[in-house]
Amino acid sequence: MQQRGSFRIKKKRSKKYKYIEIEGVLHRKSHNLGFVSPDPSYKINKDILVSRNSLKKAFDKDKVIVKIKVKDKLLPERLKGEIIKVIHAAQTPMLGLIKKQEEHVLVLPLSDIYPYPLKINQESNSELNDNQIVSFFIKPNTKPNIYPTAEIIDIIGSSNDNNIDEKIIVSLFNIKTDFPEEVKNQAKSFEPFIPNYSNRLNLTDKVIFTIDGEDAKDFDDAVSIEMTDASEYLLGVHIADVSNFVRQNSTIDTEAYARGTSIYFPDKAIHMLPPALSENICSLQPNQPRYTISILMSFNKKGKLLKYKIAKSVINSKARLTYNIVQEILDNPSKHSIDSSIINSLLRMNELAQLLNEKRTQNGALDFDLPEPIIMLDRQANIAEISKSIRLNSHKIIEEFMIVANEVVATHLKKKQAPLLYRIHEVPEMDKINNFLTIFQNMGYKVPTPIIYDNPKFYQRLLFQVEGKPYANFITYLLLRSFKQAKYSENNLGHFGLASTCYTHFTSPIRRYPDLFNHRILSILLQNSSNNKLKSFKPITKEIAEHCSQMERVADEAERKLINMKRARFMQQFIGETFNGIITNMNSKKIFVEIIEHYVEGFIPIPSLLGDFYYFDENKYMIIGKRYKKTFKLGDLIKVKIIGADPLRSIIELRNAQDV
Repeated sequence: MQQRGSFRIKKKRSKKYKYIEIEGVLHRKSHNLGFVSPDPSYKINKDILVSRNSLKKAFDKDKVIVKIKVKDKLLPERLKGEIIKVIHAAQTPMLGLIKKQEEHVLVLPLSDIYPYPLKINQESNSELNDNQIVSFFIKPNTKPNIYPTAEIIDIIGSSNDNNIDEKIIVSLFNIKTDFPEEVKNQAKSFEPFIPNYSNRLNLTDKVIFTIDGEDAKDFDDAVSIEMTDASEYLLGVHIADVSNFVRQNSTIDTEAYARGTSIYFPDKAIHMLPPALSENICSLQPNQPRYTISILMSFNKKGKLLKYKIAKSVINSKARLTYNIVQEILDNPSKHSIDSSIINSLLRMNELAQLLNEKRTQNGALDFDLPEPIIMLDRQANIAEISKSIRLNSHKIIEEFMIVANEVVATHLKKKQAPLLYRIHEVPEMDKINNFLTIFQNMGYKVPTPIIYDNPKFYQRLLFQVEGKPYANFITYLLLRSFKQAKYSENNLGHFGLASTCYTHFTSPIRRYPDLFNHRILSILLQNSSNNKLKSFKPITKEIAEHCSQMERVADEAERKLINMKRARFMQQFIGETFNGIITNMNSKKIFVEIIEHYVEGFIPIPSLLGDFYYFDENKYMIIGKRYKKTFKLGDLIKVKIIGADPLRSIIELRNAQDV
């Protein structure tokens, strides 16, 4: 095998063309299409397209060798390849529905990656019944022309079970829903909590409070504000001192690291830390003394940071506020009976948050204000309603304060040359931005010149053009997809989207492991411990960054998939009904439509469009009728009929109402 990072060149009969062989990971998008992501050592920033006949017996997430045809040792503009070897079979878990047919037991995969029924190994058959949901992996057969089989991993439950959606996600993503007894016992050992005020700043008499969602229980940040004699804002961001309780390599720490992050479902949270900590001792509950790390920052009337202080502290939150209550106070401060000191604080906070936001915007920060689905459940855990989240000024206050606190901590630790998990967002890739700009231009918008790929202000100008338009969310989403994902790193590469030169995550140590790690580093510095203690963290920082980035992606994907399953389940009751929609995306096979009333997305298969032969014009990014030239474009309003909804596949199938 070739050394990674170098190409093995193989001559073809023609002297003109040769092959190179590259290692990478296969990502199958459907049964007839996949992409190989080259190993980073090759420094190839493009995925390699692999079509049906070239996939061979490779499956999703397999590590493979792919060969690419090249001319004169130059990589082509679009990389297409053929898989020649599977180095490591990933055995990626998939979902399936059990069907019994005479002497055979089959599993019907609930995925386009492999849509064909699979026989199950005989030893796995005994406990299987019709209509059970199972997780399985595909077991390739090494013999030619012999179909693969399914190896059952777990029997999840009946497809008719009310809670089957959550059970599916928990099984599919291997999510731990309970804590080992030794972890729970260690967490309970901290009860009851009796604070020790020595070596901590006593802030218990200050007007400090929390602002969170209606159902939150893990309050890991609180805020305060005062005006100084010099008419400066003194902002306090007080973060739960979780590292005081969760010591490195303890039983709780090992479990928290494995989880990496908390996961939030519509009706419950799967915490990173056991409830004795996450909902009690570490949670900044009202009228309870709690250990915190306080970042105290002074700003002038223009929102400029003048100085800061970071200290171990004890606070006593004066109120547990929600975003909705805070917004009501901001809208009508005189109509609330809440303590006047809190009302005055909120008004000052709103002033400062606006100044901070204006300053960040001037620096080029991008505001991807995309709504999220809010799923309301009834008492029987059935979906009562799906709506769009609304971003209030109260949300923006906390966002701005957490961002500036994270920046201050990151800058402080960088100056101290301490090991740190930075939160980075790299400059976008030119090819992906060019693809976006083509769509943007074809929709009738102007691309500013010159194109400055590495300047966030360029993208601000793009978003400004669609602000207030009915399809602004879709353009914003397309641009966001063109950017790289934010992640954790041991190196400071800046945060492009926030236009920040130095950024980290520090403000959510109850629910994110990187924040807890950074708390440990800061605590060592605040306690003036030896440099040797800090140096011991450096060798492990890279591994922790990679692990936490991966666990964050798993959590995001699990939450997104469950939401989409719930959306499809909710729409089953509307099969046969017609709704207003807006076209959000398209490809060569489907038109994706958001149903406005319920904030769900479905698709219209292009072959179902009647009256013409329709095709996808990739350059114009629209569907066009070949004969009559009727078009379907992003942002078009369209009436659709619900034809089917399959929660197990997370799909909602539609038809153009004019064709039905």
